[in-house]
Amino acid sequence: MDKLAKNQKIKETGKATRERRKDMLCRAFEVKVDFSRMSKSQRNDVNTLFREAKWFRNAYLADNDLSDKSKTVKVKVKDIFEERELTLLGSQIKQSIISEVKDSIRGLAVLKENGHKVGALKFKSVCNCVNLKQYHVTYDIDKDRSRIRVQGIRKPFKVRGLEQIPDSAEIANAKFIRKASGLYFHITCYVPKEEKHVPHRSVGIDFGISDNLVFSDGRDPVNICVPESKGTKLASRRMNKALSHNGNKKSNKHFKRKNKVRKAYEKDKNRRKDLANKAVHEILNNYDFIAIQDEMIHNWQKG
Repeated sequence: MDKLAKNQKIKETGKATRERRKDMLCRAFEVKVDFSRMSKSQRNDVNTLFREAKWFRNAYLADNDLSDKSKTVKVKVKDIFEERELTLLGSQIKQSIISEVKDSIRGLAVLKENGHKVGALKFKSVCNCVNLKQYHVTYDIDKDRSRIRVQGIRKPFKVRGLEQIPDSAEIANAKFIRKASGLYFHITCYVPKEEKHVPHRSVGIDFGISDNLVFSDGRDPVNICVPESKGTKLASRRMNKALSHNGNKKSNKHFKRKNKVRKAYEKDKNRRKDLANKAVHEILNNYDFIAIQDEMIHNWQKG
C-alpha cells in the first residue's frame, strides 16, 4: 500500500504542476561552466559521466531488459564484450536515457508509417548531452555563489549566467551539454507571463534570396546570412592539409585541429542565431498582426 500511495501522490503532484504551468511561459537559459575554475578531478568526472551515458545508451539499445537499477553494462571492445561498472551515472539519468531511446524509436516508426525510408537506431560513438530531469535531485543551483551541483560529481561547478534567471521563475529540468567551446547547462524554467504593449500595426513578410526578409510597409529588409568566416576556412584548411600528409585520424594533434574546426563553426552558428533572434524580437515588438507567405523551404533546399 505504501508504494501505491506514493505513486498516487506523485500522480497528483504532477497533475497540479501541469495545471500551474499551463498559464506560464516556458523559457530555456544557457549557463556556461567556468572551465578555468574546474579541478582535475572534476574534468575526469565529467568525461566519466558522458562516457558512462554512452555505455548505458548503447547497452540498452542492444538489450532492452536493462533497467535503471543496473550497476554494470557490457561494452564491446574489438571482438569481445567487457563488463564495465557505472560509478557516476544516477538512476534518474538512466531513466532519461531509456526515455530518449524509446522516443527515438517511436519517431522512426512514425516516419516509416508516413512513407519515409528509415533505418535502425544506431549506436553512438560519443555522447555530449546528459538530461538532468529533476531539480534538487539530479542537479541543484546555488545562485548566490554561482554554482551548480550535478548528481554523482562531488564538487559543484562554478558557472556564469545564472543572473539571467528571474527570481520568480519555476525551475524544471536541465541538460548538461559538452560543446567544442566548453561545458553548458541549458536550464528550462517557467516564468509568469507579462503583458506586452505592442502597437496596432500589421505587416506582410516575404522570404527572399538576395534579401532574407522583405517587409510590405517599406522598412529596410533584413539579412541574417553569415558567410563562413576566415577563421573557419583557415582551421578547415589546416586540418585537411595535415590529414592529407600523414592520414592519421587518431593522433592527438588531429583531434586538436578537429576541435578548432568545431569551435569555429560554432562561432558562425552563434552569429547567425544572434541575428535571427534580434530580427524576431524587433518584429514581434513592432507589429501585432504578421502575415507570412507559406513558403516551401524544403523545395528550395533541393536545388
